[in-house]
Amino acid sequence: FQANYRSGKNVWNNNLNLGYGFQLQAPGSSQSQYRKSDDHIELNSSYGYGICKHWDLSVLVNFKTQFSAGYNYPDDSTVISKFMAPGYLIAGLGFTWVPVKYFTVFLSPASGRFTFVLDKALSDSGAFGVERGNSMLGEFGPYMRAAFNKDLAKNINMNTTLELFTNYLKDFGNTVVNWNFLLTIKANKWLATTVSATL
Repeated sequence: FQANYRSGKNVWNNNLNLGYGFQLQAPGSSQSQYRKSDDHIELNSSYGYGICKHWDLSVLVNFKTQFSAGYNYPDDSTVISKFMAPGYLIAGLGFTWVPVKYFTVFLSPASGRFTFVLDKALSDSGAFGVERGNSMLGEFGPYMRAAFNKDLAKNINMNTTLELFTNYLKDFGNTVVNWNFLLTIKANKWLATTVSATL
Protein backbone atom coordinates (compact mmCIF):
# COMPACT_ATOMS: atom_id res chain seq x y z
CA PHE A 1 0.00 0.00 0.00
CA GLN A 2 1.29 3.47 -0.85
CA ALA A 3 0.14 6.98 0.00
CA ASN A 4 2.27 9.78 -1.43
CA TYR A 5 1.87 13.54 -1.38
CA ARG A 6 3.71 16.27 -3.25
CA SER A 7 3.17 20.03 -3.15
CA GLY A 8 5.83 22.43 -4.38
CA LYS A 9 9.08 21.47 -2.65
CA ASN A 10 7.35 19.28 -0.06
CA VAL A 11 7.23 15.50 -0.52
CA TRP A 12 5.69 12.99 1.90
CA ASN A 13 5.93 9.30 0.94
CA ASN A 14 4.40 6.38 2.85
CA ASN A 15 4.63 2.67 2.12
CA LEU A 16 3.17 -0.31 4.00
CA ASN A 17 4.38 -3.77 2.95
CA LEU A 18 2.67 -6.84 4.43
CA GLY A 19 3.37 -10.48 3.63
CA TYR A 20 2.28 -13.78 5.12
CA GLY A 21 2.60 -17.21 3.53
CA PHE A 22 3.14 -20.84 4.39
CA GLN A 23 3.77 -24.13 2.67
CA LEU A 24 3.05 -27.76 3.45
CA GLN A 25 6.21 -29.88 3.53
CA ALA A 26 5.92 -33.56 2.54
CA PRO A 27 2.09 -33.61 2.27
CA GLY A 28 0.51 -36.96 3.10
CA SER A 29 3.55 -38.38 4.90
CA SER A 30 4.04 -38.91 8.63
CA GLN A 31 6.60 -36.06 8.52
CA SER A 32 4.23 -33.51 6.92
CA GLN A 33 4.52 -30.06 8.43
CA TYR A 34 3.27 -26.53 7.78
CA ARG A 35 6.08 -23.97 7.65
CA LYS A 36 6.02 -20.23 7.18
CA SER A 37 7.48 -19.14 3.86
CA ASP A 38 6.92 -15.40 4.40
CA ASP A 39 6.03 -13.22 7.38
CA HIS A 40 6.71 -9.51 7.49
CA ILE A 41 5.28 -6.13 8.40
CA GLU A 42 7.19 -3.08 7.16
CA LEU A 43 6.20 0.59 7.30
CA ASN A 44 8.22 3.41 5.74
CA SER A 45 7.40 7.08 6.01
CA SER A 46 9.59 9.93 4.78
CA TYR A 47 9.19 13.68 4.50
CA GLY A 48 11.45 15.69 2.23
CA TYR A 49 11.93 19.33 1.34
CA GLY A 50 13.61 20.07 -1.99
CA ILE A 51 16.89 21.97 -1.62
CA CYS A 52 18.18 21.58 -5.19
CA LYS A 53 17.59 19.45 -8.27
CA HIS A 54 17.30 15.75 -7.32
CA TRP A 55 18.11 16.40 -3.63
CA ASP A 56 15.78 16.74 -0.62
CA LEU A 57 16.48 17.41 3.04
CA SER A 58 14.64 14.46 4.59
CA VAL A 59 13.39 12.73 7.71
CA LEU A 60 12.75 8.97 7.44
CA VAL A 61 11.13 6.44 9.77
CA ASN A 62 11.26 2.69 9.09
CA PHE A 63 9.54 0.01 11.21
CA LYS A 64 9.73 -3.78 10.79
CA THR A 65 8.36 -6.81 12.61
CA GLN A 66 6.34 -9.97 11.85
CA PHE A 67 2.82 -11.31 12.40
CA SER A 68 3.31 -14.62 14.19
CA ALA A 69 5.79 -16.95 15.86
CA GLY A 70 8.69 -18.48 13.95
CA TYR A 71 10.14 -21.87 14.82
CA ASN A 72 13.48 -23.64 14.63
CA TYR A 73 12.37 -26.03 11.89
CA PRO A 74 12.18 -29.00 11.72
CA ASP A 75 11.55 -28.49 15.47
CA ASP A 76 8.13 -26.82 15.49
CA SER A 77 8.03 -26.39 19.28
CA THR A 78 11.05 -24.09 19.79
CA VAL A 79 10.01 -20.46 19.20
CA ILE A 80 12.81 -18.31 17.76
CA SER A 81 10.79 -15.16 16.91
CA LYS A 82 7.39 -13.52 17.50
CA PHE A 83 5.51 -10.29 16.89
CA MET A 84 7.83 -7.52 18.17
CA ALA A 85 10.52 -10.11 18.93
CA PRO A 86 12.26 -8.75 17.07
CA GLY A 87 10.87 -5.37 16.11
CA TYR A 88 13.12 -2.79 14.45
CA LEU A 89 12.68 0.99 14.35
CA ILE A 90 15.01 3.34 12.49
CA ALA A 91 14.59 7.12 12.47
CA GLY A 92 17.03 9.45 10.78
CA LEU A 93 17.65 12.92 9.42
CA GLY A 94 19.55 13.21 6.16
CA PHE A 95 19.30 13.69 2.42
CA THR A 96 17.34 11.91 -0.30
CA TRP A 97 18.71 11.69 -3.83
CA VAL A 98 16.12 11.05 -6.56
CA PRO A 99 17.93 10.98 -9.93
CA VAL A 100 14.98 9.24 -11.65
CA LYS A 101 11.41 8.46 -10.59
CA TYR A 102 12.04 4.75 -9.95
CA PHE A 103 15.27 5.04 -7.91
CA THR A 104 15.90 6.80 -4.58
CA VAL A 105 18.73 6.84 -2.06
CA PHE A 106 18.36 8.12 1.50
CA LEU A 107 21.62 8.97 3.30
CA SER A 108 21.69 9.83 6.98
CA PRO A 109 24.85 10.55 9.00
CA ALA A 110 22.77 10.54 12.22
CA SER A 111 20.16 7.82 12.72
CA GLY A 112 18.79 5.98 15.70
CA ARG A 113 18.21 2.23 15.36
CA PHE A 114 16.18 0.43 18.02
CA THR A 115 15.81 -3.34 18.34
CA PHE A 116 12.88 -4.59 20.44
CA VAL A 117 12.52 -8.10 21.88
CA LEU A 118 9.20 -8.01 23.74
CA ASP A 119 9.16 -11.70 24.61
CA LYS A 120 10.61 -12.63 28.00
CA ALA A 121 12.09 -16.00 26.97
CA LEU A 122 13.80 -14.53 23.91
CA SER A 123 15.05 -11.40 25.73
CA ASP A 124 16.37 -13.56 28.60
CA SER A 125 18.36 -15.58 26.05
CA GLY A 126 19.92 -12.42 24.56
CA ALA A 127 18.30 -12.94 21.14
CA PHE A 128 18.81 -10.46 18.27
CA GLY A 129 21.74 -8.67 19.92
CA VAL A 130 19.78 -7.36 22.91
CA GLU A 131 21.54 -7.90 26.25
CA ARG A 132 20.12 -10.75 28.32
CA GLY A 133 17.09 -9.63 30.31
CA ASN A 134 16.66 -6.38 28.36
CA SER A 135 13.83 -5.76 25.91
CA MET A 136 15.47 -3.02 23.81
CA LEU A 137 18.81 -2.14 22.24
CA GLY A 138 19.47 1.43 21.09
CA GLU A 139 22.17 2.28 18.54
CA PHE A 140 23.29 5.48 16.83
CA GLY A 141 25.05 5.71 13.49
CA PRO A 142 24.93 6.34 9.73
CA TYR A 143 22.15 4.74 7.68
CA MET A 144 21.57 4.29 3.97
CA ARG A 145 18.45 3.07 2.18
CA ALA A 146 18.37 2.60 -1.59
CA ALA A 147 15.12 1.64 -3.37
CA PHE A 148 14.54 0.61 -6.98
CA ASN A 149 11.05 -0.10 -8.38
CA LYS A 150 10.64 -0.32 -12.15
CA ASP A 151 8.77 -2.21 -14.85
CA LEU A 152 11.50 -3.96 -16.84
CA ALA A 153 9.03 -5.03 -19.52
CA LYS A 154 5.27 -4.89 -20.06
CA ASN A 155 4.46 -7.55 -17.45
CA ILE A 156 7.72 -7.73 -15.46
CA ASN A 157 8.42 -5.58 -12.40
CA MET A 158 11.53 -5.48 -10.20
CA ASN A 159 11.28 -4.02 -6.71
CA THR A 160 14.36 -4.07 -4.47
CA THR A 161 15.63 -2.23 -1.40
CA LEU A 162 19.01 -2.25 0.31
CA GLU A 163 19.58 -0.91 3.84
CA LEU A 164 22.94 -0.46 5.58
CA PHE A 165 23.57 0.67 9.16
CA THR A 166 26.60 0.74 11.43
CA ASN A 167 26.88 1.85 15.05
CA TYR A 168 29.13 4.81 15.93
CA LEU A 169 29.24 3.76 19.59
CA LYS A 170 30.26 0.08 19.31
CA ASP A 171 31.98 -1.98 16.60
CA PHE A 172 31.88 0.83 14.03
CA GLY A 173 32.17 -0.68 10.56
CA ASN A 174 30.35 -3.86 11.57
CA THR A 175 27.43 -3.28 9.19
CA VAL A 176 23.83 -4.44 9.50
CA VAL A 177 22.62 -5.38 6.00
CA ASN A 178 18.99 -5.79 4.99
CA TRP A 179 18.32 -6.51 1.30
CA ASN A 180 14.93 -7.39 -0.18
CA PHE A 181 14.35 -8.40 -3.79
CA LEU A 182 11.04 -9.08 -5.55
CA LEU A 183 10.57 -9.87 -9.24
CA THR A 184 6.95 -10.12 -10.41
CA ILE A 185 6.03 -11.65 -13.75
CA LYS A 186 2.35 -11.29 -14.67
CA ALA A 187 0.78 -13.89 -16.96
CA ASN A 188 -2.57 -12.05 -16.89
CA LYS A 189 -4.59 -9.98 -14.40
CA TRP A 190 -5.37 -13.10 -12.27
CA LEU A 191 -2.06 -14.97 -12.35
CA ALA A 192 1.50 -13.91 -11.56
CA THR A 193 4.78 -15.57 -10.65
CA THR A 194 7.06 -13.98 -8.07
CA VAL A 195 10.71 -14.54 -7.28
CA SER A 196 11.81 -13.12 -3.93
CA ALA A 197 14.90 -13.06 -1.75
CA THR A 198 15.75 -11.54 1.62
CA LEU A 199 19.24 -11.20 3.00
